[in-house]
Amino acid sequence: TSMVLDIGCGIGRWSETVIPMCDFYLGTDFSEKMIEVAKARCDDLKGSFEFKHLSFQETVSAPVEKKFDRVIICGVCMYINDNELEKCITSLEKHLDEHCIMYFTETIAVAKSSHVIIPTSITPKNLFESSIKTLIFSAFLSVLLSCFISG
Repeated sequence: TSMVLDIGCGIGRWSETVIPMCDFYLGTDFSEKMIEVAKARCDDLKGSFEFKHLSFQETVSAPVEKKFDRVIICGVCMYINDNELEKCITSLEKHLDEHCIMYFTETIAVAKSSHVIIPTSITPKNLFESSIKTLIFSAFLSVLLSCFISG
C-alpha cells in the first residue's frame, strides 16, 4: 500500500508504471503543458491518481491532504537555487509518512561531458540530518520501481 508523490512528474513517464502499483499517486509539475500530456498519457490507466500544475515550492506549501510514504523527485532540484531548495526540502517533511522512502535523481557535472551517478533511498530521519548537497542523486527507474513501490 503506497501513497506516491511525484514532484516534477513531467509528461508522466514514471506515472505509467507507478500508478498500477500504488494505492494513490499525485504527480505535480511546474509546466502546465507537461501536466496536460501526463493526464492524456494516463487517461486509460486504472488506479487512484491526480495530476496538478504546481511547482516544487507550491507543492510543499499546499495544505496537507494526504501523507505520502513514497516521494519521487527527478530532475527538479537543478532548477531551484540552493536557498529555495533547502526551504522546499524542509517544507516537504509535513507531507511525509513517518516511514517514507524518497527517491531523488539529479546529475552532477564533475568534468566536461561527465556526470556522477549515485543511486540511493533516503528516509525522512536521515534526510533532514543530511546537508542539501548530499541530496543530489541519479539512478535508473527500471531497476528501482518494483522495490521502491512495494517497500
